[in-house]
Amino acid sequence: MKKVKRKIYYVDDDFDNIEIFADAIQKIEEENNLRIDLRVYTEGIKLLNELKEIEPKNDLLFLDINMPVLNGFEVLVEIRSYVELCKLPVIMYSTSSDSKSISISKDLGANLYVVKPYTINDIASVIKQITEIKWDNLKFHCMEFTG
Repeated sequence: MKKVKRKIYYVDDDFDNIEIFADAIQKIEEENNLRIDLRVYTEGIKLLNELKEIEPKNDLLFLDINMPVLNGFEVLVEIRSYVELCKLPVIMYSTSSDSKSISISKDLGANLYVVKPYTINDIASVIKQITEIKWDNLKFHCMEFTG
């Protein structure tokens, strides 16, 4: 029986990217006898609606930047504004290596910024390395509101 390592949320509006990401997850599962619960969303608003209903534990979020309706930065701001979600590790996952996008991601509270690799092997390697990070030991950027 496969052990559940964690739940991964992936938000991307490009169906080819989604398919490649899912293939990489399957590769990780097969090679490591793991079960990863992959939840895919094509719109950030759909992710936010689901996340507001649960309290993510031991979960990760891979978030594309360039999407319609709400872009990845806007989704990140929303996530960091909810106390229940502010400790959810967010990995900005983009084709852009633009330093401005990286800087904005960091300023808004992203935990990592990853430029999308091109091969399934490289994608699987990056995802596996990220799942092995001890997120509980890291500081999170939670927005504080006074009222």
